[in-house]
Amino acid sequence: MPKNEISLDPRRFARLLSEGLRISNHELRWVVALAFAIGAALTTPVYADQCSGQLTAQQGGLALTTENGGVCVIGKADERKVRARCSIGRSCVVTGAVDLCKDAADCVEITRVTHASRR
Repeated sequence: MPKNEISLDPRRFARLLSEGLRISNHELRWVVALAFAIGAALTTPVYADQCSGQLTAQQGGLALTTENGGVCVIGKADERKVRARCSIGRSCVVTGAVDLCKDAADCVEITRVTHASRR
């Protein structure tokens, strides 16, 4: 096999490791990069989306109460960004990374806010 070519055969890596043979630094970097990419792909999914509703102050934080009664909690780090564009008691649209709340079924949390505006 040429020096710059990487073998994708997992049996080769298993045999090399079990026999105590050495793999090249190039191949080792490739394996580490692949393991890192697989680990990153398996993390909890976060969806880019938006929440809209009436901005309220709840339990020391901000939240949007949606028209269907759901709640969209604004992440602590993004509260200042949302308050700069939206007022408590007014309709607001917030775009960012949305994920389910840990303790409530009809709740999502929005973090990494990219946009906030009055509706």
